[in-house]
Amino acid sequence: MNIHQRGRHLLAVSLIFMGLAGFRLQAVAASTTQGAPAAACKKAPGSSKEVVNPTLPQEDQVDEYANIKHIPDPIEPVNRCTFWLNHQIYHYAFKPLTRVYKFIFPQPVRTGIYNVVYNAQYPCRVINDLLQWKPRTAGLETEKFVVNSTAGVAGIFKVSDKIPSLSNVPYNDSSITFAKWGIPNGCYVVWPILGPYSTRDFVGFVADIAEDPITWLTLGAGTFGTLSIATSTPRITSKGSDQMDNYDTLTQSAIDRYSAVRSAYEQNHKMQENR
Repeated sequence: MNIHQRGRHLLAVSLIFMGLAGFRLQAVAASTTQGAPAAACKKAPGSSKEVVNPTLPQEDQVDEYANIKHIPDPIEPVNRCTFWLNHQIYHYAFKPLTRVYKFIFPQPVRTGIYNVVYNAQYPCRVINDLLQWKPRTAGLETEKFVVNSTAGVAGIFKVSDKIPSLSNVPYNDSSITFAKWGIPNGCYVVWPILGPYSTRDFVGFVADIAEDPITWLTLGAGTFGTLSIATSTPRITSKGSDQMDNYDTLTQSAIDRYSAVRSAYEQNHKMQENR
C-alpha cells in the first residue's frame, strides 16, 4: 500500500470515527431539542449526585424523571470510565475536526450531503417499516424516496418537506423495530467512541449497518471502497457536527455529566418507543 492509499484510508477512518461520535452526540442531544428535558431528576439511579433541570418547577422534576423507564446499569463504574474517555476524545479531537468540517463545508453543503446519504439509506427505513407491519408508512417512505431522487436531484434537496403528506413520515430503524417486537432493553453500555447504547439498541445499530446500501458499496476494494467508507459518514457527521453544541450545553450545565447524558439517552429512548 503506497503513501497515497494510506492517506485515503486514514482520512476515511477519521471521518468514520468522527461520524460515529457525532451520531451518538446527536442521539443524546436530540432529547434536549425535541421537547424532553436534558436531565430532569432528583437523583439519578446509581449516583449520589443530583442532576436538576432548572427550567422545570421543583415538584415536577421528580415526577417527570420517575416516568422514564430506566435501563439497568450494572457496570456503571466501567461505563463511567469509558464515558470520561469519550468526553476527552470529543473535546480534544472531534470538536477541532468538526470546526474544520464546518469551515470547509458551509451549512447548505452539509445539508445537501446529509440529504443525499439519507436518501440512499431508504432501504433501511422501508425494511423496518415492513417488519413493523406498517405498509402505509412504507408506501409514504417509497413515495418520498422517488420524489427526492427525481425532483430533488438525487436527494440533494428534500422536496418532500414541501409536500404535507410526506413532510413528517416517521423515521424507522432496527432499534425501534426490536422495541415494537417487545425485545427487552438489556443493560446500558457506554462504548468507546460510539457512546451509550442499550444492548438491544446496539444490536439494532449493527443491523442498520448491515441494511445500509452504503455498507454494501463499502465491501468494494481499492479507491472505490475507501471512498464508499468515507461517504457513509456524512449523514452522521453533517448533523452530528451541528449537534455538538447541544452536547456541550447538556454536559456543561450538569453537576454529574454521566447521569445527565444517561438521563437524556433514556428520555430519547422513551420517545422513540412511544412513536
